[in-house]
Amino acid sequence: MISELIPLIMWVSIGTEPPPLITPVAQSRYVLANTTNDFLRVDAPDYGPFDEYIHLDEEQWTTYVEVEGEQESEFEDLILKANGNSEVYAITEIGDIVIGEGQSRIDYDFIAEGDIHVTIMASLSATGVLNFPAAAVRVTDSSQTYLLDEMVYPGEERLIIEVLPLEPGQYTLQVVARSIIIFGFLPAEGTADAHFSMFVSFDENCIMDLNRDDLVNIDDTFELLSYWGENPHGPPDFNLDGTVNIDDLFLINSFWGDCPDDLGP
Repeated sequence: MISELIPLIMWVSIGTEPPPLITPVAQSRYVLANTTNDFLRVDAPDYGPFDEYIHLDEEQWTTYVEVEGEQESEFEDLILKANGNSEVYAITEIGDIVIGEGQSRIDYDFIAEGDIHVTIMASLSATGVLNFPAAAVRVTDSSQTYLLDEMVYPGEERLIIEVLPLEPGQYTLQVVARSIIIFGFLPAEGTADAHFSMFVSFDENCIMDLNRDDLVNIDDTFELLSYWGENPHGPPDFNLDGTVNIDDLFLINSFWGDCPDDLGP
């Protein structure tokens, strides 16, 4: 009798397993360095952890350019954690043309299998002289419509905490840090850099609700304090500055009470 029930029990167990929230379609993660006469790019081979640093320099007569690119990223369950940097230094003494570009970038294509919420926390910053979007985080649907398009120009920094309600369909998440220097015709020297830190959750939970009781309250504050001074690479380091500190405490207090609709369903 028991042996006859085992297949039925297994079927019920398998049949009640919740469907996946998302299905990965493709991913591209890379760092690159580009100078006037040279190019270097390193790609992540799969969905596993990616930790890469590249360096490229070029010296010709009275010009010198140095480019660095770096990325640390990882997909784990329904979480994406990533940090990316790019930096360029260039000098020309008599006005020769100098080009330097560094880039750290992630493109992640996925299918939402039902109505879901995607929580995106991103810190963007950049310096330099060229007026172009140096760091950005974007989400587009299958028709290339922007659902999220946040960027910073050189001299700016920004913290983004956004929850996107997504209907079933295919989407692309992109984050990039790109630094560029172009000199020509006049003596010049300068540095440009760009940076992103990102935490993306495809889970259905409010990120401020650290103990998952559907409330942001004193219990979550105690949980935050247990990480004080540490770098968890995500919540409760809500501003992604690499340390759980007073700034994160102010952020969690600003969402006190019931989990708000814009931080999860």
